[in-house]
Amino acid sequence: MGKNINMYHFAPTDTFYDVEEFINREIDDERAVTILEEDLLASNFLNSEQKNAYNLILQTLLSNESDAFFIDGPAGTVNMRTIYRSIKDITQNTRNWKIKMIVAEKSPKRVAQNSPTKNQNLVLMDVEGNRVQAVIFGKDIDLRDDTLNVYQSYYIANAFVKPLDARHRREAYELQWIINSRTIVENIEYDESPLKPPDYNIIPFNQLDIYKDTDAEVDILAIAMSTNAPRQVNTSHGKSLVQDIYVIDSSVKVLRLAMWNRFVHDECSEICNIIMEKPIVLGTKIRVSSYNGLSLSSRPTSVFTIEPFLASAISLRAWATENNSLLEETIAKNLDRPGASTPGSSTDLLVKISEIVEALESIPAMMV
Repeated sequence: MGKNINMYHFAPTDTFYDVEEFINREIDDERAVTILEEDLLASNFLNSEQKNAYNLILQTLLSNESDAFFIDGPAGTVNMRTIYRSIKDITQNTRNWKIKMIVAEKSPKRVAQNSPTKNQNLVLMDVEGNRVQAVIFGKDIDLRDDTLNVYQSYYIANAFVKPLDARHRREAYELQWIINSRTIVENIEYDESPLKPPDYNIIPFNQLDIYKDTDAEVDILAIAMSTNAPRQVNTSHGKSLVQDIYVIDSSVKVLRLAMWNRFVHDECSEICNIIMEKPIVLGTKIRVSSYNGLSLSSRPTSVFTIEPFLASAISLRAWATENNSLLEETIAKNLDRPGASTPGSSTDLLVKISEIVEALESIPAMMV
């Protein structure tokens, strides 16, 4: 073989190391790192699952025990992020941001006229009341189907921030958020206070006259009583689809609410499916018209929330339950009138207030 062990220059057997030299180099390097105060406070920004893992590992270390842990998480979920209070501080260049938001509005899934891709629009609101328009596209809608519920609070991070075309802007904030598969949406902690829902300027039906045929966009809260079938009409913009829903509020006034085009396919369809339950409908940015005396109509910017979880809606439901027999009588009068279920009916379906005022004199009006 011709080889000798001395040719390989192994370390001498009499080499002596003191205790310091037995310390692992990586541990030594870690001990030399200066720990910043912000790093010491980083555990305050962990979500519930991260916090559980952190506490378990820390407890094992402090108890001088040995154990093995496997940590797995989608990219981005374990990074420390700066928590903001205002959306005004979040721009296209902001990185590693996180903010507590409440879902103020959420539309049904829709398909745009010039695109086959589904979209779902939301309005999110921060703790200061600032609002941002957000949108989800395509398959990401189904991924978020069980979250981002109206009036629920969440922590949102990593949304794609981009400028919003002024033609589509409905809020003061000039940017739009795209919520996609990379966006992180977390529930707030069970013991954490949720954000306050939006404030609405609900106008009782008996106070709507001053808004007739103006540019005013009013908010209403009412009980859906009955519906007509959808019908196609000719307008200055061409053919349009419209469906009438007859609603009543606590001022005991019945009005026709005309729902146009995209609202017919989505919100009207949902209302019709539960009409026997007398669903409560919140409508915002509604137009008030003098057509047939007084009527309501949707605008392209209108938003409808069915059975909203609001204190005023809960009060209206209690009022409706207490006066259920009166509501049933009113609905019956509507349905008994000729043409009540035909598309062409209009004011024939309206109940005269004088017919039920006497029955209501002993019932206190509910404040919305």
